[in-house]
Amino acid sequence: EEGHGVPEPELWFVGTPVPGHNVAWTRVVHGDADGVARIDDLPASRGSLQVWAPGHYLPIEPIRHAFDNPLARTYPALEPGSERELTVVLKKGPTLRGRVLDHRKQGVPDAALGFNLHRRDAPRGGGFVMRHGKTDADGRFELGGLPPLASLLVTVRVEGQANIQSQVDAASLEGREPITILLPEPAHVSGRVEDDRAQPL
Repeated sequence: EEGHGVPEPELWFVGTPVPGHNVAWTRVVHGDADGVARIDDLPASRGSLQVWAPGHYLPIEPIRHAFDNPLARTYPALEPGSERELTVVLKKGPTLRGRVLDHRKQGVPDAALGFNLHRRDAPRGGGFVMRHGKTDADGRFELGGLPPLASLLVTVRVEGQANIQSQVDAASLEGREPITILLPEPAHVSGRVEDDRAQPL
């Protein structure tokens, strides 16, 4: 936030391949209670930065930093032994709350969740972001710090069942009631395996 440290941010540095290699690199660091983070020994290559923090999102706009010729969410290759400082301004976003229920309308614990976010403020053809989470012991979940969205698709994965997808009305996230995702009754298939003489295997 402008002028205030956002506690415990998570920063992902994703770099282009180092000369002589064809594999990109990723570094993840966590900030402290004042939002301060430090990463050392970055490879000498260009890269990009993504930041998450509870209840906040990273706007799609140039980051204010100490580099020459700043680019939106990117940074040029650093010289060996150099040190640079970046100031990243996050914005608060609305929170999606919901609950996953089974066919008996009981909460489903520990269901894996995938959130496919399509940002409304992104350049044309881009702006797709994946976030992940899990339901609690009562089947409830929460996803905070949502950016301006054009669409939001929630995928629910429960062991032994087919994935279920639910489209959320992204335009009405602010102040909306929690959503409910109801899983269908699972189908059961039984039988036996036989050989060519009708004998069980």
